[in-house]
Amino acid sequence: MDTNILNESVIRFMEEQGWYNGRRFNVSKWIEQLVKEGYTCFPYAIEVLEELGGLDIKPKRNIRTGNSHPAEFHFNAFDAGSGEFDRIDVFESLAGEPLFPLGEIYQEFLYVGLSKRIYMGCYKLFVIGNSIEDFLNNVVLGLRKPIQLQYRRTN
Repeated sequence: MDTNILNESVIRFMEEQGWYNGRRFNVSKWIEQLVKEGYTCFPYAIEVLEELGGLDIKPKRNIRTGNSHPAEFHFNAFDAGSGEFDRIDVFESLAGEPLFPLGEIYQEFLYVGLSKRIYMGCYKLFVIGNSIEDFLNNVVLGLRKPIQLQYRRTN
């Protein structure tokens, strides 16, 4: 993760949650099982999961707004992705790229795309960050609402 892109408040917050610069969580079993189920894994997904895998982020309040009900998010690709491969075709079609599970947020599944974009979805798909750093800045600081992706009509 590029800490030069992360807001300093976000870095401190993530450190309080158990993250540290250079963290490497063993995700090989998650990757192996999810690939067996049909997911396509790529280097950026592994990089994000090694750095954040296994973390349960439970903020007490939004750092910027003071909102007392900020998002909780969990980086467990196996729990989020196993048994859910049947929905990925629709989401990949909407995103226009392969997606790999990262975890959960707002009771929705969290995915990373080949482009490094971060998505969330259960029945609808939303872009929630242009990279993992953008996602963390956005969610922890409450900067932007997720953008829902729409199907494009073809004539």
